[in-house]
This record gives sequence, C-alpha cells and structure tokens, in this order.
Amino acid sequence: MLNGILVFAASPDTIVKKEYYKNGQIRIEVPYVEEKKNGVVKEYYENGQIRKETPYDDNVINGVVLEYYPDGALQCETVYMNGIAGMKTFYRRRIR
Repeated sequence: MLNGILVFAASPDTIVKKEYYKNGQIRIEVPYVEEKKNGVVKEYYENGQIRKETPYDDNVINGVVLEYYPDGALQCETVYMNGIAGMKTFYRRRIR
C-alpha cells in the first residue's frame, strides 16, 4: 500500500483502485476497464458504512446513484442518463 492506495489488476485491461483512511477503513473503490471508469464506484464513511454508489459507463455516470446516511440508511437516489442528472428522490430517516 502506497499512501493509502492499492491497485488490483483483475486482467491486463481491468483494475480496481482502492484508497483507505488512516484508520485502515476503505474510503473508495474505483473500477477501471481500459483506463476508464466502468462499473460502480463505491465511497465509504470512515466508520466503514457505504456512503455513495455511482455507476459509470466509459467515464460517464449512467444509472441510479445511491447516497446513504452514516448509519447505512438510504438518503437519496438520483437517476443519471449519459451523465445528466434527472429525477432525485430523498428518503427520511426512520427514528427508532
């Protein structure tokens, strides 16, 4: 690991770049195919919970971006089509 960054090669043209917080928890995972973001980029809170999931096709956001509260509950969804944001839906937190 160099400066909290690891790169895993699944094949010569496919890699996953991972960055970590100083506490060792993962901060972000970015899949690349032929040097372009392809697949779901996952960002995490320092506590290890997922913060955001962003789908990419050839470096362009395409699909539903999901954002989460620090406790893991869904906060909002944003629909993207060819990099352009469309409908955004927010969710209330349930109080227990």
